[in-house]
Amino acid sequence: MLERITENSGILDGKPVIRERWIPVAQVIGRLADGFSYHDLMQAHPDMTSEDIRACLAYAYFRITDQLPHDLFSHRSKSVE
Repeated sequence: MLERITENSGILDGKPVIRERWIPVAQVIGRLADGFSYHDLMQAHPDMTSEDIRACLAYAYFRITDQLPHDLFSHRSKSVE
């Protein structure tokens, strides 16, 4: 699931985003915290899927528990670690 999250120095200064798009993981998490539903987020971003939202939640979980694989982005040519 985490393959949906990318970090690319050419997109938002390397911040994690959904599938090389300009939708930051932090924005998705913040909107969920503000009470937005999956439906609200997908209406605001028609190309976003429920799997993308779950990937953001998984990414956040792994980050705050220090369980994010160190090589998560190593196979992506434009990514940064």
